[in-house]
Amino acid sequence: MRADQTRSQDNEEFFWNEEARRCKYIDKFIGRDIAEIIEKDILLKKLTLSLTGTRGKEILDCGCGTGNLSAYLAMKDAYVKSFDISSEMVKVAYVNAEKNGISGRCNFLCCGFDDLPYRDVSFDLVVGAYILHHVDVERVVRELHRALKPGGRAVFTETWRKNPLLVWAGKYLAGRFGIAKYGTKYEHPITTVDIKKMRKVFPEIYLEFPEFIFLKKQQRMYFDGRKIQSLLPVS
Repeated sequence: MRADQTRSQDNEEFFWNEEARRCKYIDKFIGRDIAEIIEKDILLKKLTLSLTGTRGKEILDCGCGTGNLSAYLAMKDAYVKSFDISSEMVKVAYVNAEKNGISGRCNFLCCGFDDLPYRDVSFDLVVGAYILHHVDVERVVRELHRALKPGGRAVFTETWRKNPLLVWAGKYLAGRFGIAKYGTKYEHPITTVDIKKMRKVFPEIYLEFPEFIFLKKQQRMYFDGRKIQSLLPVS
């Protein structure tokens, strides 16, 4: 691993460990209805609606965070393996699965994309929410392709560089007017250059851009310390 990749990974790990502690995610999410959480997040809901026929499938959830997406898929009778670079987030995901009675269908690991322990052609489906903009896309898509079974799909929801509100908010709002500057210096919204890199490994990529949700309540936005997102399914 290059030195810059190591610094990026260490920085992301530290940030999300601190975020999990600061926001007390283990108290915030545990006991809440998973379906309700998904329903209230427009983009997660749209992602899950695109994942049909998951029963009995082997699914990899990349950068699982609090484990809400993993738990939702396990409740749909999928077998889910998940990983996150943050050990604190993995703790939350474990408890989340236990509280929802689906720990037998979920497996969580603390690791990054650089040290994935999964065998080749292991998964029918690879998913992720707001994770690709944290990593070296060109390197990561090769790992995803390696882990997918023939005919498998990868589906992600992501930030998008050509979203004008995202760019404007990042430049003029983040870190000002009491609005948190959220994230690390190593992340960047997905660009058309990133898409070209992905197509070297996944020639068929379908992009979908849902309605702007910048000012809607209970969505990921700068006013909530988070960013707006755009759906980026990769297949």
